[in-house]
Amino acid sequence: MTLKHYLLSAKKENLTLLFWLLVNTGCLLLHELLSSKAVTDLVALNLNQFLLNCAFILANSFIWMIQIRQVTTAREKAIQTMNTNIRKDISQTLADCHYQTFHQKDTATYTSWMTNDIQTIQDFGFETLELMIRQVLNVIGAAATLTLYHPSFLVSLLLLTALMGIIPKLFSVKLAEKTNDFSAKNEALTKTITDVLNGYDILKNAGKSNHISKKIEKASLLVKMSKITYARLFGTMMASQNATSFFSQLTVLTQAGLLFYLHLIPIGLVAQAQYFASITFAGLTGFFANYSELKTTAEIFSKFDLLRTPPSKNKCSTFVSDCYLKNISFQYGKNKIIQNFSLSFKKGEKISLTSPSGKGKSTLLKLLASQLYPQTGDIFVDGQTVDNLPLDQIVELVPQHLHLFDDSLRFNLTFGEPIPDDVLYRTLNDFQLDEFINDDLDRPLIKEGSDLSGGQKQRIALARAYLQNKPILLLDEATSAIDVNRAQKILDFLLQQPDKTIIYATHHLNQSDEQKFNQNLQFQSFINKSSI
Repeated sequence: MTLKHYLLSAKKENLTLLFWLLVNTGCLLLHELLSSKAVTDLVALNLNQFLLNCAFILANSFIWMIQIRQVTTAREKAIQTMNTNIRKDISQTLADCHYQTFHQKDTATYTSWMTNDIQTIQDFGFETLELMIRQVLNVIGAAATLTLYHPSFLVSLLLLTALMGIIPKLFSVKLAEKTNDFSAKNEALTKTITDVLNGYDILKNAGKSNHISKKIEKASLLVKMSKITYARLFGTMMASQNATSFFSQLTVLTQAGLLFYLHLIPIGLVAQAQYFASITFAGLTGFFANYSELKTTAEIFSKFDLLRTPPSKNKCSTFVSDCYLKNISFQYGKNKIIQNFSLSFKKGEKISLTSPSGKGKSTLLKLLASQLYPQTGDIFVDGQTVDNLPLDQIVELVPQHLHLFDDSLRFNLTFGEPIPDDVLYRTLNDFQLDEFINDDLDRPLIKEGSDLSGGQKQRIALARAYLQNKPILLLDEATSAIDVNRAQKILDFLLQQPDKTIIYATHHLNQSDEQKFNQNLQFQSFINKSSI
């Protein structure tokens, strides 16, 4: 991801904006030239020519007013198109990256990327670049006019421009560092706000609601100090640039005075030289300062690229006969969760997996779902190794921690896939969701299902997983919040599906259910164990 890439992604919008910027520069330059000529004609008592120039100035001003309206709209279209493209690419990168890569950061960080960082790119990238283009156009127009007055001005302009270009280089590295620090502080603030507000009920119940403002204020102060530090450094650079600009303007004025003294230019051009010199060097001051800001966005784009994952050329898309986990191991840091564990099962088999809490059931299911990859050992599907290959086309996992989207019940069941209503209503019945059968499937769920019980959410999640129609279904304590009668009916329904391979992880399995499974595996741990 680069700034150039997104400028080109909105080529039409940016070309339209550039056109109106050119019109703006032309209007401003023409206004000054017409005003100067009108004064000259008035001094020469040429009234008709003076009035004609005034009419031209009026027409030019009308065009300039139209330009102001058009450039405002064109700017917003271009910026919003590029912002949308960045969000689209970040979200697609997140969608394509591996589960483990995604969870290296929390969702608050990604939220900050798609809000705070994009705002920074807009401020220091797109809007700054527009300013630079305006400045370049103004500088070119003013410098060309000065050169027409006398060629010696061109030499002075080139030398003084080179001098002004040195100062931003002295600050560019530090500015990039401060921008990165500000971005990190913004991420931390977003994370703190999300964390504290998610814990609102707990803090309120404990009588500690004052922690909400304290924690947010603390994180906000860090953002404040980071921004002030950046502003202080940027201000130092601008002060240096403006001092150089003042020196450059004085140099051109002195040169114009000498040229007049030598009778090489008329007295009227001395004032004009001062005016165009101020435009030139004020523009260069802004240009070089803005260029330093513009370069800081590269660090933000490089951060986005760290998540990019090369697309997998191979995928395991079929499950015909059997699956075999051979001597797999996995640990979090130094904590061994699974070591030298083996398991095999055939298509259509139903396996219960019982062990105490925190012993590795969820980790094992995540390994089977390719959300995690084994650090040692192999996984075989139909006799072929599938190490580090995504299994999402054949495996569906219903996790302990569920999420319902802030959308309709239909979307939460189908993910937007076109599934007929009769199939959906039949599935609602199969998963004991009778209370929704008479409801509108397109009715939005309230606040991500906050008005639903834990059991209702689990039943929706189970129905959703079933509708994915994958051959392997992994259930991680998937009925723990459902009342006993409904949970039993749902489990019986799933166990009666001949083409579904089901692994049911639970803390406790009723004895009456044991005979319904092909394998009943009970482990105190997954260290040096095998079901083969």
